[in-house]
Amino acid sequence: MKTMRVIITAIAVAFTSITSLRADEALDTFKKDMAVLEASIKKQEAALKDNPMGNIAVFRSLIGALKASKTDGLPADLKEGFAEFVAAMSKLGDIFIGWPEKPEEMQQYLLKKMVEDPESMEAIGAKMKAIVKEVEPAVVKLEALGKKYGIENMSALAPGK
Repeated sequence: MKTMRVIITAIAVAFTSITSLRADEALDTFKKDMAVLEASIKKQEAALKDNPMGNIAVFRSLIGALKASKTDGLPADLKEGFAEFVAAMSKLGDIFIGWPEKPEEMQQYLLKKMVEDPESMEAIGAKMKAIVKEVEPAVVKLEALGKKYGIENMSALAPGK
């Protein structure tokens, strides 16, 4: 009986150690992925200084990358906070469904939209403001979680940060 307890205890300790290593690996991978994503956003935004309409394409790319981010094995609070952030950002991105993909087509699209429905831009603006109110606390939470887990500048993943 005593031998059996020793074996079970040894297995439990080994499992705990392996689980901890997997969590550390997941966190390290996530940190690297977020750093790469942040650098990519900065690079894309810098390339669009002269064409602000291109920011919608950058935003769409960001949302795609956020949704593709691997969160398996992350601490539960970080995984949950990141999921909340991605969900809020996705709602913001949904505003641009059906809009042109190419930045050079955006101005013409918006002009046409304003002629067809002069109030459409106000409605879009109001919708954006409402969603931004949802995004802001998710950004604050994500930044705090980033600090907790040693991930720098998580708020840089949000537009305008």
